[in-house]
Amino acid sequence: MQKRGMSNQTIIMMVVGVLVLLGIILGVVFLGGEKEAESNPIAEQCESQCEAGSVPGFCSMQREVEEDLSLTCDTLATNSQYASYDVEACPTISCTSQESSPLSQTCIALGGEWETPAVGGDCVQDSDKIKRKITTSDDAPEEGKICCR
Repeated sequence: MQKRGMSNQTIIMMVVGVLVLLGIILGVVFLGGEKEAESNPIAEQCESQCEAGSVPGFCSMQREVEEDLSLTCDTLATNSQYASYDVEACPTISCTSQESSPLSQTCIALGGEWETPAVGGDCVQDSDKIKRKITTSDDAPEEGKICCR
């Protein structure tokens, strides 16, 4: 007489197979693939300014790090209060000599141009580059102009 149905061995092998498959799926879901490091645009911008040797960009250009807070890369790198932004000091740039020279804070010295602002008071965007309004130590040559870079 023939046995009907599956043998115990077949049932055990199917259960083991399902468990192995389930283990692989759970492993891929929970352990698979490394998470990408979160982007830190402020730290990346400051690193870029350092690598380019841009003293004004690293020492003078204010970067909006929070809605109500704009700081220079140098301040972010040297003030322990802002260590959470992970901005590293630039060994090739000295900001102390930069700050002592009043000419270094002028619109032209910072690489900017005096322009008539757009309706909202910001720099007019007329090319592929994004222009930003920058604060300078000198006054506009004409009333109503702003320094854009």
